[in-house]
Amino acid sequence: MKNLFIFIAIMCILGSCKEEELRVEDLIANKYWHVESATIIESTEFLEVDAYGSLYDYFFEECERDDAIFFQMAGYEEAYKPVIIDHGAIKCCSLEEEQTDIDYTWSLSDDKVLWLTNSYGRGTMFIITFIDSKSLWLETCQITDLSNPKTYIITYKYKL
Repeated sequence: MKNLFIFIAIMCILGSCKEEELRVEDLIANKYWHVESATIIESTEFLEVDAYGSLYDYFFEECERDDAIFFQMAGYEEAYKPVIIDHGAIKCCSLEEEQTDIDYTWSLSDDKVLWLTNSYGRGTMFIITFIDSKSLWLETCQITDLSNPKTYIITYKYKL
């Protein structure tokens, strides 16, 4: 009987030590994410890149590579929360460029789909293919030309 009591006490202690599983929203929000890479699966004449090529140099100018994206959650109860773009130390336009922009909102659906919506109401859907406390991988599908449609998938990898 005494051994049973000790066993139950140990199980209660160990059971209370389990880490609480974080929600996807908690992993994404209130952190500054920096683009680490951008790749494409299918080549297109429109983008002039090779199949499975890197888009990092093509999409991001030198002045954009130190930018960070911040998915704000604190203080916002509504479904669409602000996305803050921090332009980093190197400015693209001029020294008078604002340090931050809030032109987008974000929302999650099913913890796997991230929606970014611009100030004009146009949204882009991203599939979360990987996430942990220091990495975020997003995929999106784009069509280059409606008269001769080619679909390609772009993967963005972010890090803290």
